[in-house]
Amino acid sequence: MTELRVQLLGSEKREDLYTARLSVEYAGHSYQLEVPRLVREPARLSFRLQGDYLLIELFDREDKPLATCCIHKGHLDKGCLDCPSLIPPPRGEAQACR
Repeated sequence: MTELRVQLLGSEKREDLYTARLSVEYAGHSYQLEVPRLVREPARLSFRLQGDYLLIELFDREDKPLATCCIHKGHLDKGCLDCPSLIPPPRGEAQACR
């Protein structure tokens, strides 16, 4: 099984909303992602692979659900996490999958 690790690196408040910074390590590669427009400050996360998807769930300080990120595993395999949407499978080569 491929090694997978996801961490909440921190968050920033921009106007009235928060942006979470995440680190994703998968198959020897490391990626940094931002999750913008959160209504509360993220305090922790959980993650799991479910079928072809990586699900990342963010929770606030009261342990209430805040957001769920859904990333098709193909984006992790190809290293194309800058695609406009990470939900559908990537198309073509990593440079062309946008």
